[in-house]
Amino acid sequence: MYIMPKEKNAFKELMSRKLSVPDYQNPSSNDRLKKRNYFDKSTRSYWGTHLRKYLLKPEAESNVLYFDDSYVLIRDAYPKAQVHLLLIPRDQDVSKLHPYEIIRTRPDIIKKLLQLINGDLKSIILKEARSTVYQDIETVDEEEIWNFLNIGFHSKPSEMNLHVHIISKDSVSSSMKKPLHYILFHTEYFIPLTTEAQNLPDITQFGDQFMKQDLVCWRCKCSFQRKFSSFKEHLNVELATYKELTLQRLAKESTEKDV
Repeated sequence: MYIMPKEKNAFKELMSRKLSVPDYQNPSSNDRLKKRNYFDKSTRSYWGTHLRKYLLKPEAESNVLYFDDSYVLIRDAYPKAQVHLLLIPRDQDVSKLHPYEIIRTRPDIIKKLLQLINGDLKSIILKEARSTVYQDIETVDEEEIWNFLNIGFHSKPSEMNLHVHIISKDSVSSSMKKPLHYILFHTEYFIPLTTEAQNLPDITQFGDQFMKQDLVCWRCKCSFQRKFSSFKEHLNVELATYKELTLQRLAKESTEKDV
């Protein structure tokens, strides 16, 4: 175990290729995901393999927070919130699986991921939250922090290596650059790690129209249609409001304890 403190145009190449699309609703038909060896050097420039370097040589990357023989925890290189971490299995066979396959057929992996998050990685995750969202709130309790985090998968991951997002609800980040970035984390497209197989959403619904839906605030539920600049300003206000209300609640609870 090790803990660290804090090329060719791949996009054009991807767009020029005609790729078969796996049937994510039917895990047994995911031939492309199962047969492609993403650890093979021939896939080095292939779009969607940006996480591979963390699996092969995590000690060389500055944004790695934790790794052992089986898992790597990193800060997302393009965070979409104040806290945005990725937990990545290093096993080749597991890494090639789609989240739907994991939830439907590998409860052992889900169990291990949950054990890690609530065990060895807990202090690291809490430290990240305290140094970002809660840096001005010294007395914040663990329950408050966990309630402000979403932990899960994307229904149609952009990266080919399996990974779990550990992300705060605020969506305040310079890397939050377009409506799509928000929708990916604040709709049914985002699957909580504890989702039961029978509750998985129909993946066929996540097409262009789904991604063009209105932007709705995670906190006050107000719709901003597609006015992204105004929406980003609102998200900043909501984060500040959430922090202020949290401070007030903690102060009140402290006063009540002293009475």
